[in-house]
Amino acid sequence: ELFYGLWTNSLGLISDAGHMMMDCMALGIGLIATYVARFPSDLSFTYGYGRFEVVSGYTNAVLLLFVAFFIFIESLGRLSHPPDIDGDQLIAVSVLGLIINLVGLAFFHEHAHHGHQGGQCSHGHSHGGGNLAIKGIFLHVMADTLGSVGVITSSYMVNKWGWTLADPVCSLCISILILLSVIPLLRESTSTLLQRMPSNKQVDVERATL
Repeated sequence: ELFYGLWTNSLGLISDAGHMMMDCMALGIGLIATYVARFPSDLSFTYGYGRFEVVSGYTNAVLLLFVAFFIFIESLGRLSHPPDIDGDQLIAVSVLGLIINLVGLAFFHEHAHHGHQGGQCSHGHSHGGGNLAIKGIFLHVMADTLGSVGVITSSYMVNKWGWTLADPVCSLCISILILLSVIPLLRESTSTLLQRMPSNKQVDVERATL
């Protein structure tokens, strides 16, 4: 995707390739954190290692913010000066990237919504982080899937009508979608790291104090 993106001068394909590289980094961070989180508690980490998943989710959320910001700024620049794009090969490469992303999306969707519920450690202490590490990976893959769809859409418009503005417009929409999707993960992981009381527990505490 990076090779064809540079060759055809497509920002959508270049950003999709860059985000796929971030996906690999997010996958590595998430898998390591998920593995470390299973370690039993010791003298150094008396509550266990469950918070590693929360840190992983927070890290991936911050990385996604940088990706969204880069695509957004670059898209604004190309809106005023749309480049010439060779769209002949874009659709084929984008469809291949979409297939890869859909496989990852299907796999991590199940784990993000059903795996490691509640963040319970071996000694019964809940860290409140749940499966934030897998959620971070899932959001990366989902955003990359949206990127592939955007590239396919813009490539079709370029080939059909020669509308080169479609590339930065689709990239702009992708950056906004990435930003909107990452806000819940960033909020949840930040609240957990700052020891904020879970919202579902606040009502119980308020009732107990009355």
